[in-house]
Amino acid sequence: MDETIYLWMKQSESVRSPGVFVGTVARVYCINHKVEEQVKKIPIYEFSKGGTTSIAVSVMLLVALIQSQYPQSTIELLGNDACVIYYKYSSPERVAFKIAYFILIVAVVFFGAAFSIMSFNTDADIYGLLVSVQDLFVGKKSGKPYVAMIAYSVGLLFGMMLFFNHGFFGKKNKEPTPLQVQMRMYERDVNDAVLLDASRKGEMRDVD
Repeated sequence: MDETIYLWMKQSESVRSPGVFVGTVARVYCINHKVEEQVKKIPIYEFSKGGTTSIAVSVMLLVALIQSQYPQSTIELLGNDACVIYYKYSSPERVAFKIAYFILIVAVVFFGAAFSIMSFNTDADIYGLLVSVQDLFVGKKSGKPYVAMIAYSVGLLFGMMLFFNHGFFGKKNKEPTPLQVQMRMYERDVNDAVLLDASRKGEMRDVD
């Protein structure tokens, strides 16, 4: 059957089931929706428990698999040249480990950020500056700069919320936060490194 099949290859994808199919690694479109659904279900790889947790799949493998079943079809390629698949196997032990790991990361980030802020305040002598600012507005030596310290702490909190585009009730708008932008850049760099290593080691899932 002469059909035009469009493939938009993803850069990466996470799966929780061991089976990897064409529809997992690429978006598929065909005017004939029956063919489209059948192409999406073409198997590519099967993860095993305790085995590898990621694979790299070349777009040429998808072309070979599709043309083996639809030799008269025309395949239009879009998107990336390869896709990294991460297998997220879940078990009670792994779930407990992930929860403990998450709590540990939160604690490290929280105390690390607090230590960094305190170190900056000490290096910049924020306390002395707050004393001077409060004395300037009060007009006399007022001792402990409690008012200035409270104002500085509240301003620091809302300044961080404004910078990271987050508040007590979620994001203020739909724009990605600076942290999200950095995480996406990091994710893209990791995917590129995985693809490069797989290509150099000959571990890319490709046509023979």
